[in-house]
Amino acid sequence: MVKLRLMSEDNSLKIKEAPCPNWSAIKWKNVNKAVKILRGQIFLASKKGNTLRLRNLQRLMLRSRANLLLSIRKVTRTNAGKRTPGMDKKLVTPNRERWALYQELSSCSYSEWKANIKPVRRIYVPKPNGKLRTIGIPTISDRVIQAVTVNALEPEWEARFESSSYGFRPKRGCKDALARLWLSTARQKKKLWVLDADLMGCFDNIAHDPLMKQISDFPGRDMIDLWLKAGYCEFPSKDVIETTAGTPQGDIISPLLANIALHGMEAVLGIKTVSTSGHNYGTNKYSLIRYADDFIVLAENKELCEQAKTMLEAWLATKGLSFAAEKVHIRHLSEGIKFLGSNICLYGKRDPTVLITPHPESVAKLKSKIKEIWLSRKAQAPHMVISDLNPVVRSWANYHCAGSASKTFAALDHWMFQRAWRYGTRRHPSKGGKWVKQKYFGSAPGSRSDWNFFGISKLKITLYLLKFSQFKIRRHVMVKNNMLPDDPLATEYWNRRDAMKQFDKWGGYESQLKLAKKQYHLCPICRETLYNDEELHVHPILPRAQGGKDTYGNLVIVHDTCHRQIHGLNLSEKDVRLRLYALGKELKILLAKGKMDDTDIQLE
Repeated sequence: MVKLRLMSEDNSLKIKEAPCPNWSAIKWKNVNKAVKILRGQIFLASKKGNTLRLRNLQRLMLRSRANLLLSIRKVTRTNAGKRTPGMDKKLVTPNRERWALYQELSSCSYSEWKANIKPVRRIYVPKPNGKLRTIGIPTISDRVIQAVTVNALEPEWEARFESSSYGFRPKRGCKDALARLWLSTARQKKKLWVLDADLMGCFDNIAHDPLMKQISDFPGRDMIDLWLKAGYCEFPSKDVIETTAGTPQGDIISPLLANIALHGMEAVLGIKTVSTSGHNYGTNKYSLIRYADDFIVLAENKELCEQAKTMLEAWLATKGLSFAAEKVHIRHLSEGIKFLGSNICLYGKRDPTVLITPHPESVAKLKSKIKEIWLSRKAQAPHMVISDLNPVVRSWANYHCAGSASKTFAALDHWMFQRAWRYGTRRHPSKGGKWVKQKYFGSAPGSRSDWNFFGISKLKITLYLLKFSQFKIRRHVMVKNNMLPDDPLATEYWNRRDAMKQFDKWGGYESQLKLAKKQYHLCPICRETLYNDEELHVHPILPRAQGGKDTYGNLVIVHDTCHRQIHGLNLSEKDVRLRLYALGKELKILLAKGKMDDTDIQLE
């Protein structure tokens, strides 16, 4: 698919791309590497301040066919909104439609891309506080071109973003922000006064002119300007309403633009030196932790927090933004604060300790969701109820197990047992408690208790309801500030960190964990990490119809797109095993060398 060679900065950069016959024939290994290398070079050029090379590389990324292919795959296979159409009511589902979309967009010029930008379809979704959140849904074509643009613009800003920013950035998340908050308060226990603030309609009110000024002379600047001013339609009406401010929440590029608009808070607060672990050195008055438009400012006294509020109010006004009055609080950490669904509080007087626990509001929201599942499935078989409940339990427990959640987990297990017992007695009102216990509760593998709710499927597979206490408390290791995914020098760090995501992805699925470890947590078809948010499938190398068995030696984990490619190309057992062998051999060579040289890579 892509033949690419990157030379040193002194030499020219040459790319030769040959067309594929169809979507199933795409060599995703080459596509992924081509985009990764270009992103790395854009990152390095931005970090070194080489503007000329930076803009040339970004132009190359905007017209890269590998980038276009990867963007189509992301929009139509990975993104949550892949089944939600825009104003043109079009969806791209089969591979033939993906290939047709690629041929259409690759044959268009840059000016034709701009001419075809359409307004977004606006819908409203309820927020937890009872209000409505506006969501703008672009067309599939606009989403793909936005993904192409993000790959060109994001590496430039990743080299410049402040270390205190964690929301909507690659390889950073809520747990990293909470870990930094804990490090900033629990270690020295000095900055214990908190300015807890949220912005009012951040995505809807960002001023366009200051944002475009920050983007500067980025090659896709005029296209971003057109997206911002494209307007929206109140579906089903087709009347276009102009937009003079804001960036639609729902666009692929909107989170990046919001982070660019909010870049500079550390400079306003005078924060200069921050260690790789997030701790402030020197004479910094403040510590800052920001997740998108929700942020925390830490200081040693209340007066400093009030000064920070005044400074940030003036700075935000230049961006067209302001604080949400009901979400701005200045208080001591001993009173407790809510941040990213967790409660952070200083406990004790003689030997004070900072603990991060699940916030009561988050617990109440979880109970409401689980209760709704129990009641709506009360007439269904136990295994069907369990299959709906387990993903909810696993997701919530995996998120909060990085904090001090043991007591909360125990209380939730007791509450879940009451719901399960009520389910059993409701289905069999004339039976006694002993009969109900034997019918619905038993000993799960690895559990000392015989009060585990279970159900047996039609295939005679026994499913057990997960308990929150099964998820052991394990502290999250915060991402290092000087390690960024686009930095070619940090590849080894991110390979190790990606492998650790297995715990959050699968929890207690030991069989999948073993398979992932066996193939080095990589997909043997595209050589990309298994943990790229795409749906995963377990593929039998020798089909079951030909006598293949469900053993570790005959199973491989692949992405959904790669699984379709295996069947689309009719890859034999030998072909798949050869790819697994080549993957292991290549990694052993790289490990022996110590690192991979990204400045001189030949992709066949």
